[in-house]
Amino acid sequence: MINHYLSAFGYLKLNHSIGLSNDHASVKDKDEFDEHLERAIKSFQKNFHLNVTGRLDSSTLDNMIDSTDIIGVGMPGSVLAHAAPPTIGKMHFDADENWSIDNPNGDQHDLVSVATHEIGHILGLQHSTNVDAIMYPFMNRGMAKRKLSDDDIDGIAALYAPARKT
Repeated sequence: MINHYLSAFGYLKLNHSIGLSNDHASVKDKDEFDEHLERAIKSFQKNFHLNVTGRLDSSTLDNMIDSTDIIGVGMPGSVLAHAAPPTIGKMHFDADENWSIDNPNGDQHDLVSVATHEIGHILGLQHSTNVDAIMYPFMNRGMAKRKLSDDDIDGIAALYAPARKT
């Protein structure tokens, strides 16, 4: 299950996966802790400013559970939503989650915040390591993040702004 999670975010390349860069670890599609999985976990921990141990400690698992883009990893409460890239453009929200459209409480996820994040993926944005960005892949229950950060705006500009003549 952890292999699939790390593969979905691009930290680990499973042999049947396509399109992940060559600089990430590559393993067979099986639950086996080895140096590839440890390297992927370290990369995940580094990206999200966690203690870099290569082990699945509670802080690492907590960050994985609160992600907005996990697809089918089997952890309760972890599948919030996911979106396909621009050429496909589909978005899915987990109906089993407790959603709010206005001022989510501590047991609710903010639908507008998660939708904004997923629309970013539909537009072609990848995840950001900037915790203030809409495209940061983790959001706790009760949190609303509706304002685009400079990182989000720069990402869209890089994809869609016309090239400047010099």
